[in-house]
Amino acid sequence: MKIVYSRTKEMNFGDDLNLWLWPKLIPQCLRKDDGIAFLGIGTIISKHIYFKHLASAQKIVLFSGGAGEKEVPVIDAQWKVYCVRGPRTAQKLKISTDYAIADGAYLLRTMGIRKPEKKYKFAFVPHHRSEDYVDWGSICAKAGIGFISPRQPVERFLSEILSCGKIVTEAMHGAITADAFRIPWVPVRFATNFYEEKWRDFFESMSMAPDIEILPVMYQYRQPLWRLFRNSVKNAMFKVSPASEKWSKLPVAKRLAADSELAHLASELKKIAHDAPGVLSEDLVVEDVTRRLTEKLDLLKSDYLSGNLKKNFFTT
Repeated sequence: MKIVYSRTKEMNFGDDLNLWLWPKLIPQCLRKDDGIAFLGIGTIISKHIYFKHLASAQKIVLFSGGAGEKEVPVIDAQWKVYCVRGPRTAQKLKISTDYAIADGAYLLRTMGIRKPEKKYKFAFVPHHRSEDYVDWGSICAKAGIGFISPRQPVERFLSEILSCGKIVTEAMHGAITADAFRIPWVPVRFATNFYEEKWRDFFESMSMAPDIEILPVMYQYRQPLWRLFRNSVKNAMFKVSPASEKWSKLPVAKRLAADSELAHLASELKKIAHDAPGVLSEDLVVEDVTRRLTEKLDLLKSDYLSGNLKKNFFTT
């Protein structure tokens, strides 16, 4: 099988986890390109990705991935679905919610990873795109909390997360990783194009409904002119013909933040870190989804090694 995932120019833990985790869990299934595409972790189920990477695949294996706001392909006999991220993904794909288990990153719990010594009482994880807007290292230093960038190698990111007492995170896989290892976390919204639907998909899979804290939006860095122009045009187009809700939320930095505003952002982040209640899913829920994901992964390995995978036809 060939792993298909969302690649970025910069590193991004949530996406890069695919190339780190799956070769460790199912190495025998990834030894050759045999016409089978594997979709694992991430918001990766869309018509755009299908026609760009998947249309020619003999078989598409879907294991815990999620759907986003974009149109999704028809799930037919080309697909073999083992599980998806949550009930909202299942509903969007028009498949049974029985397939909605959890994000595959919960399988990190099966890797025997040990927690290092505590490094931070509190730390913040931005969405990887938000690092283009402000200097989070400086903001976190002013707030007196740790800064954990998702733009670093998987093992280093894991070590940083596991060294924390409490995580404030705009990155969903910062929350999922913390939850998997029983570290309290607080979800926050910063960027205008924060995609809440995927968070709700994750929350519902874990039987949670936490509040999402709000950070004030601001820009310390100038956007490239081409991006500023593109986002402004898409903002305007959405008002005329709503083709994509995300277009209305694309960031447009019309002015740069003053030092006083950056200081306010640091103050708000500090307040959330200290005062907002940390979230954790129930222990029994985490144990259950880890067990179910492991069972589905064992079934995938069995199907692949027996040669039955290509013979399976999807039925709802």
